[in-house]
Amino acid sequence: MRAGLPATAAMDKERDVSAKREPDCRRWRWDLEKVIYWTVSFASVGYAMWRFAVNERNAELLREMRHGFAPSPYGLRKQQDVTNWGWRTTKFVVLEAWKWYLLHPVLARATAHFVPSLLPVFYATYSSVFVARIFGWEVLVLFLGQHAAFYAVSRLRRPALCYVVAFVIHFQKFVLPYDAVGYMYPRYGLMPYRAAFVAFHWNLMRGISFSLEFIRSQRAEPDENRRQKWPPYWKTLAYAFYLPTIYMGPPQNYDDFLVQMNKPRPRCTPLEVATCAGRILRSGAHFLLMELMSHYLYSAAMSKWPMVVATLDLPSLLGLALALLFNS
Repeated sequence: MRAGLPATAAMDKERDVSAKREPDCRRWRWDLEKVIYWTVSFASVGYAMWRFAVNERNAELLREMRHGFAPSPYGLRKQQDVTNWGWRTTKFVVLEAWKWYLLHPVLARATAHFVPSLLPVFYATYSSVFVARIFGWEVLVLFLGQHAAFYAVSRLRRPALCYVVAFVIHFQKFVLPYDAVGYMYPRYGLMPYRAAFVAFHWNLMRGISFSLEFIRSQRAEPDENRRQKWPPYWKTLAYAFYLPTIYMGPPQNYDDFLVQMNKPRPRCTPLEVATCAGRILRSGAHFLLMELMSHYLYSAAMSKWPMVVATLDLPSLLGLALALLFNS
């Protein structure tokens, strides 16, 4: 009896694994229920957004909010909604930096292939030039100061001080009488200021990440002789200034960034090149979709008129909510 128990346990384990594998396979298998579900879902969303796009209230917006619309840069008859400042800022960064984004991975791969030890230096230097070129040298000095503050406080090995530094940097704009907009607008314009404002707050999260994770790693090191007094400067600076995420995000933990930077690069095969090209095309398609939606779905402008929103019928109101979900 006892000799048969391990075999029975192994069979039960295999049966459990097979039972778990079967739902995974079934999840990707199409059947009539899934076809009906997705057909109804897409049809409902499309109908709601179409009802909002053709609602007569949009014509009133064009008459009453002329400053919120501009002629289409693509030659379309419909005017473009320009009241979505978040998308306008992102669009500015994309149009100004697309050449920087395309050149960045090429130079990074070449650096990693020939001089791997200089890859963090390349990341930090390349991104610094980008920030100075697009946002201004003053913004570059500000970002370097943010990094220096977290770099210095990580030496003290006190996690609470990291949060104090982040708190002080974040709330200083409510205390200091310095007008950043008044300084940057005549020199660089409004969009660089808005993009730098977003990146400034991303940097706070990145600064907290690398300082806390450095403190945690050093506390977990049992051998005091192997503990480092300071974080690796170029790696932390490369993390804080990493170009693809400096404005676009999303926030990434410092440890995850190190794993990504140090992992072996795949060979430059036709499949790898095609995969990269497909990702670029996907990003371009998303950009064009957002631009197209700003021509036909005036959700950002409509959201500024709550009295008009209250008069929309239910399908148009649902279309407005869906458009705001996609455009936010």
